[in-house]
Amino acid sequence: MASKTTYSCLFSYAKYYPSDIERAAAKRALERAEESFEEVIGGRLVGRSVEWVLMGKEHALYMGQKLHWTVRAFCGDHAVMTLHLFDGQAEPAELFMNGGQWGTVRNRAEFCTLPW
Repeated sequence: MASKTTYSCLFSYAKYYPSDIERAAAKRALERAEESFEEVIGGRLVGRSVEWVLMGKEHALYMGQKLHWTVRAFCGDHAVMTLHLFDGQAEPAELFMNGGQWGTVRNRAEFCTLPW
């Protein structure tokens, strides 16, 4: 996969920061997604170093949606992909081949992180 991999967790406000238990569950979900989408993720990262950033607590974007964690893969200043990770689901993740606004408009220097 990537030449160097780091894991970080977005820190903006304490109330949005996931607990140790939640971060561990998200990490397991990321590992499942990496295994399931190994070729796709490897093709997107093409040997670059990656920082996987957990973007906060488990959440749903709208009513009725499955709870998920949002994780973005940063290669330098911008995110190159986004994953919605599911815990305990048959489908480990939804994979988006872009970093959302973090891929184009916003950049990595705009937020601080703590170790995942």
